[in-house]
Amino acid sequence: KTIYISVMSLRQRTKRVNAKVVEIYMSEIENAKKLFFEALEFLDSGDFQKAELRLRDALRLTPDSVSVLTNLAVVLLRRNEFCEAREYAEKAVSASNNNIEALLILSTCYNHDENFSEVLSTCNKVIAIEPNNVAALNNRGLALEHFSRFAEAIDSYERATTLDPNYSEPYINRGNALRKLNRYDEAFAAYDKALALKPDLESAWLGRGNVFYNLKRYDEAIAAYDRALALKSDYADVLLVRGNLFYELKRYDEAVRAY
Repeated sequence: KTIYISVMSLRQRTKRVNAKVVEIYMSEIENAKKLFFEALEFLDSGDFQKAELRLRDALRLTPDSVSVLTNLAVVLLRRNEFCEAREYAEKAVSASNNNIEALLILSTCYNHDENFSEVLSTCNKVIAIEPNNVAALNNRGLALEHFSRFAEAIDSYERATTLDPNYSEPYINRGNALRKLNRYDEAFAAYDKALALKPDLESAWLGRGNVFYNLKRYDEAIAAYDRALALKSDYADVLLVRGNLFYELKRYDEAVRAY
């Protein structure tokens, strides 16, 4: 028995089905938007766990959203979940290869993994897109240091601080690179600029202590390390180098306590 369906009836039915699909799709988009903006509020307030939950829910509704992928990578990075942060940043870059924020997240993850070739490559991609990106210039300098390309690293840090004189991190990194070249006066000047911006930068006090150590000005080195520990009592790098200094001075009891 042949069943005949009128073309008009079929079209009307198809329209109703399509309208329902569109309605569901639009509802999902609106829900995803709501979740996304809630996540941004949690991110701004520092509640990274709730931000992550909202973004994961939003991603289930809109799995190809570059904004959701990127911000989820940001949250995961803030939670020190480097592997997952890299995974979502890579997806965001795959969807939009000029995604500056996702590329910067990748450079940070690669740095954590000590994959400095990828750090350098990724930072160069950012700089090719946005030559005045200070974060990329700073991260590029860190990668160059690991290849002992100190002059290029210092130049990258200087470009960053020229573009943003209030960005403290490149001053510290520049000081570290200058110290490795035994350019101690310039290293002190770099750390001092960082401390003028933020007097509670423990890494700048560590840097100053290391320069004093190299100059065999041990009392001043210990004082600088103590300043760093006053700001961050569990600063492992400071505890280690301070212990080494006490050991070198044959102050063994203090060395043991430092370690």
